[in-house]
Amino acid sequence: MTSVTVGSGLKYIGNIFSGCNSITNLKVAGGVEKIESGIFDNTPWYANLPYGNVYIGSVYYKYKGTVPTNTNITIKKGTKGIADKAFENASGINTLVHYGFIENFIEELGKKYNIKEIAFDRWGAVQMVQNLEGMGFTVVPFGQGFKDMSPPTKELMKLTLEEKMAHSGHPVLRWMMDNIFIRTDPAGNIKPDKEKSTEKIDGAIALIMALDRAIRCGGESGASVYDNRGILFI
Repeated sequence: MTSVTVGSGLKYIGNIFSGCNSITNLKVAGGVEKIESGIFDNTPWYANLPYGNVYIGSVYYKYKGTVPTNTNITIKKGTKGIADKAFENASGINTLVHYGFIENFIEELGKKYNIKEIAFDRWGAVQMVQNLEGMGFTVVPFGQGFKDMSPPTKELMKLTLEEKMAHSGHPVLRWMMDNIFIRTDPAGNIKPDKEKSTEKIDGAIALIMALDRAIRCGGESGASVYDNRGILFI
């Protein structure tokens, strides 16, 4: 067998092709959502592929070759699945982002909770913003400079020092909070500094952004707590 075509009616490719090491041509329709690990690795088809990300239809199959240190991988839009052990030997990966998974996760959260707003960093978020708006969410841009980040960062520090922040000891959030380096400008404004922080702080930044929007949207009047301080409910 040298040529394989999988139609749209099949969702899973298992070990049926195990041992078929003569395949030179492989075509898989977009309906497939899961592929067994390594079943095409010993074929001429796989050998002739360039090093890097390998997709089979709508499934991320694996990273071919050695992943360079600090590699950032973004799973392309429309990917329906990731093959088992796709990143088993990919220790060089720095970040791995699957936007489709994130969007689906947010959509499911929207069915469970009344999500009033979603704040986003303007950088590189155009497509996801459009997709979330298409799902019916209100999406709000949020700057990462001192102007936007300083008030909620100070508020978070205040709540933490007053022991009014309940986070159930979440291990990842606790780790990210420990990593934060706070930068101060001459006017006394503050914000987290990603470059000088010891490790990842994305979750902490998301918390600061969410706190700002929760404060601004918490009252019926729409007034900001920064304009008129009051009781804060979280």
